[in-house]
Amino acid sequence: KAEGVLAGVPDIFLAAPVGSRGGLYIEMKRRKGGRATPAQKAMLSTLEESGYAVAVCYGCREAAKEILRYLGWEK
Repeated sequence: KAEGVLAGVPDIFLAAPVGSRGGLYIEMKRRKGGRATPAQKAMLSTLEESGYAVAVCYGCREAAKEILRYLGWEK
């Protein structure tokens, strides 16, 4: 809120269209005890319905794996 962002907007956006998806939105959460709020869940649903890939990731390693998977670079 202090930064002027809209409630529920995910933390990371990868502006790289892949296939039918316009990009990847990632909501970051703590590995232990992190949960998406109702506003975040609603925003992720809206973004997915709008043609974006979305993910909730618990820690940076999970986010890195999700990005590689999305880009098709996962080994």
